[in-house]
Amino acid sequence: MSRMKIILHCSLLLTSFELRLHGRLAENLRQHRASNKAPLRSPEDPEFAQAQNETRRVAVSLWVRSRSGFKHESARSFPA
Repeated sequence: MSRMKIILHCSLLLTSFELRLHGRLAENLRQHRASNKAPLRSPEDPEFAQAQNETRRVAVSLWVRSRSGFKHESARSFPA
């Protein structure tokens, strides 16, 4: 029984630590967004559009791989 109590206690400590870390990260993100005065990037910006296309390509690739069970490396180059 003592071993179970130790495991439970450690688990609770880790969960508490993760929640505090998540809270700090969320607060840092809020502060960064509040202090960042740069305008939002528009979809017409070529660099933004390229990053958005890459994100779509990866998302589609992952979706296709998850649906088909396809594990081959060529799935990475699936066009969006």
